[in-house]
Amino acid sequence: MTSSHDPHLNLGTDPRVLLATSLNRFVEHGPDEPVTRRVRELFLRRTELSRTELAKSEAADVADLQGLSIGHVEALFSIYDDACFAGFLSHDLPNGARGKPSFRFSQRMTSAAGKTTRRRLDRAGCESDPFEICEIAISIPLLFGWSATDPGPPPRVSGLVCTDRLDVFQRILEHEILHLAEMRAFGDSSCTSKRFRIVAFQLFGHLTSKHELRRTPDPALAHSGIRTGDRVRFEFRGERHEGRVKRITRRATVLVDDPDGREYADGGRYQKFYVPLHMLERID
Repeated sequence: MTSSHDPHLNLGTDPRVLLATSLNRFVEHGPDEPVTRRVRELFLRRTELSRTELAKSEAADVADLQGLSIGHVEALFSIYDDACFAGFLSHDLPNGARGKPSFRFSQRMTSAAGKTTRRRLDRAGCESDPFEICEIAISIPLLFGWSATDPGPPPRVSGLVCTDRLDVFQRILEHEILHLAEMRAFGDSSCTSKRFRIVAFQLFGHLTSKHELRRTPDPALAHSGIRTGDRVRFEFRGERHEGRVKRITRRATVLVDDPDGREYADGGRYQKFYVPLHMLERID
């Protein structure tokens, strides 16, 4: 498998410097082909996920990701790290910060399929090199909102057609891994930047930074019929309120007119409520 390791680099060097060198090199040229297919093959060989599914499924259904665990995320991350960055993403930093990020699944993320965050902890004597903790979150509603057996065309993630959930999983993690690498190497990361778009294409074949995933249908939402923009009424602490639905996740965000409330972009002032869907009544 292609690796970004340069034999002329000193492995005692700060891994952030090594990551910056790798990313800058990928702007000029990438591997002979995107690493995605080879990473997929290694992941399926190394994890019990594929063996379990192969025992009970047709080949086309092997990667439906039933039984997905944080251990599988860590395994896939490590394969990508070795393939793209010679393991530099997992190297601890000189100030003692852990190199490898933590991972979690999120039920609340319904628009972003993945999210990479970096938290800095100030410590005495480390002002010039703050201690960092990094995390990659994966959206469960979006990852599992589509199955290869669903009718209709398959979704595109990062501009690429996904044939199964493992495809979706890989596209999401590839995008977040590149965010992490840029944060480590350069201090920040933006998927709209020229460098990010070039490296995403060189390494993974990504054509865009967008996805066409839909979150797992919420039975409560389907039953309520409430949609973003609807006028609704509800009761809170014995008082009746009327407002407009701004956002729906597991609850509805409802904005109620309030002259003393926060001013929003439309010029109005509102008080914000988070209301369970079953407590809302739509106003026709």
